[in-house]
Amino acid sequence: TSKNLFHGNREQTDKIYKESKGNIRQKGQSYFEFCENKFYPVGSDDRQKLCEIRQYKVLDDAVFKKHTECIMKGLRYITKDNQLDREEIKRDFEQVGKDTAKLEQALNQCKVSSKDVAWEYYKCLVESPVADDFKEAFDYREVRSQKYAYNLAKKQSYSKPSVQAQVMEIDGKQCPSAA
Repeated sequence: TSKNLFHGNREQTDKIYKESKGNIRQKGQSYFEFCENKFYPVGSDDRQKLCEIRQYKVLDDAVFKKHTECIMKGLRYITKDNQLDREEIKRDFEQVGKDTAKLEQALNQCKVSSKDVAWEYYKCLVESPVADDFKEAFDYREVRSQKYAYNLAKKQSYSKPSVQAQVMEIDGKQCPSAA
């Protein structure tokens, strides 16, 4: 299945995506969008929370913790063994020209003790001295994760205004307008 998806047998991939009913990440869909749609489905009462979540508000509830785990594991920030992969986050910091030594200092200050490892690291980084750098790197990773092979592609030149515009476009699609 993954071979057909990755190499693009169009007839088979269209069928697989259609039958998945949103249980696999769709072509052109970032990990963020996939996890948001999974845990905050369109039409649900919880969907309104996405407006705050996409602005980096950290919620302390079971749904948000699962949502955070989905994204952090999808980006490979959290390993299959539920451990933080510092190198993965450092790579994203490097791609946006941020200081990885400051990231290391922030990560060393994180207190992680529960089963909610992804949520605790996410919360720690969003509330740390490198929060703005983390958000910039995280936004860039969101945009890049819209392509299945983004980890294989050569490094693209980073443009903060371009990334911000793309994230705003995704925000507009994902976050229901306040009516």
